[in-house]
Amino acid sequence: MNKTKLKKYSFITAIILALFMVVGIIYDKYSSIFIPFTKPLEIIDIFISFTFWISLIWLVIFSLYSYLDNYKYHKPHKLSIFRRHPFLSIFILTFSISLIYFVIFYPGIVTWDGFWQLDMYYGIRAMSNHHPAFLSVIMGLLTDLGRFIINDNFGISLFIIMQMLFNAFVYSYTIKVLSKLKIPNFLYNIIIIFYAAFPLLSLYSVTYIKDTLFYLTCLLIFVFQYNNLVLENNHNKSTYIILTLLYILLILLRNTGIYIAVISLITLILYYRKKVTLIFKRISIIFGIIIVFQIGYNILIYQVLDVNHASVREMLSIPLQQTARYLKNYPDDLNEEEKEAIENLFTVDITELGELYNPNKSDPIKWKFKSNATTEELLNYFKAWFTMFLKHPGTYVDATLNNTYGYFYPGMLNSIEEGLGFFEIEDNTRVNTGYLDISFNTSTHAAREFIYNMSDTLSKIPVLGKIYYCSTYTWALIAITIYLLYKRYHELLVYCAPLYMGIIVCLISPLNAHMRYLIPVAICIPVLIAFVFHRKANAKK
Repeated sequence: MNKTKLKKYSFITAIILALFMVVGIIYDKYSSIFIPFTKPLEIIDIFISFTFWISLIWLVIFSLYSYLDNYKYHKPHKLSIFRRHPFLSIFILTFSISLIYFVIFYPGIVTWDGFWQLDMYYGIRAMSNHHPAFLSVIMGLLTDLGRFIINDNFGISLFIIMQMLFNAFVYSYTIKVLSKLKIPNFLYNIIIIFYAAFPLLSLYSVTYIKDTLFYLTCLLIFVFQYNNLVLENNHNKSTYIILTLLYILLILLRNTGIYIAVISLITLILYYRKKVTLIFKRISIIFGIIIVFQIGYNILIYQVLDVNHASVREMLSIPLQQTARYLKNYPDDLNEEEKEAIENLFTVDITELGELYNPNKSDPIKWKFKSNATTEELLNYFKAWFTMFLKHPGTYVDATLNNTYGYFYPGMLNSIEEGLGFFEIEDNTRVNTGYLDISFNTSTHAAREFIYNMSDTLSKIPVLGKIYYCSTYTWALIAITIYLLYKRYHELLVYCAPLYMGIIVCLISPLNAHMRYLIPVAICIPVLIAFVFHRKANAKK
């Protein structure tokens, strides 16, 4: 172990994480990065705080890196059933726990988005790809089947049962792969507990929403790809066929899936282009198939099946937040051209936009943005957006960081009420229109309350409760990345790329510190840690 080099990389990690901490503290207190720097005493306080956090984090990170550097694998003296029969035992365990939640929350927790997708299927709303059209059709068909056999509740339960089975399969496969690795027994057991018993994941296994199948597919690709391309060196054609199908599924399950697929495949192509010709060629073919599929699928659903495009406003959370904050802080600092450009794209008065501004959530502004904006209107808006930026760039910085800092600041649990999962069937008549007759079994109300209180209590436990915080997984990914750079484990760095893409997706999302958006990253972090331990155990002396 090169202690000097290790201290250097530990210090780099500490600086980054301490910066996250201090920026988060500032935004928690002032909602602006600039205000405290106008006060001399605050500047001194920030410097002291920054120094303190660098020192504390450096000590922790250096200790963790040192432990990992000195790690030597010792095979457990006695193998538990989870090591002797990893797939079957974990499948039974995770499915059983999900089944308990299923009974308590029967027929499943139907969310706003879940109702929205059913509304599109049944023609109550126009079918669009705002939520993945493919999954909306699957949801609708299963609801039709359940209604035909028994009732709407049974239709919802058919989808939930399918989701529970996939949930158990993905975790079982993951643990089966990990059971072959040279990782500490305590880490192996912690990962099992995380996947099987973390209340948030158990809740999502019985929640009627697009996110669960999506994040499970992210994990399955992450594990399958590394297991076959790196651990097993398995380059059968079937491996690449399965990988192609998994990437296609990822794209079908969520609109952001294409971005994660593209960054994952591109980094693999770049890594293997001069190392392993076979992998380079086959991954390149998969990349080509994915691009062709994406183009063809969009033509099919938008033109042939007459599915509406999702509104462009879904991609504009950052500029819309910047505009709203500008209108709140400088409502009179607009020329006529800027006023006209903004008024043409919003359904409410400019003054009201400033009043609607929520630093942690762009939805209040986003939903006032015209859904059918023309190209000319958008161009005029962005011209105004740019000239406004030149006048008050600090406002744009604050609007951006205010809507994102919770993803890297450990002091923010969640910015909205659904951060600990879903516990109710959505009753808002805007989506729950009464067309579907879906309701909980009233006899399990006390059990549902118990699970809610259990999750709330767990989130407040020091250290352990941090599993509910987005920043925990962002920090872990950064610390792992810097350690991999220190050790030059480049083949593992490649697998960090899609996780960073997942974080970027969160940063441009409408909500700050929203765990639902970060689960695709969070669920892969334990496996990444296990891969690092295994790589270290197998490193040449």
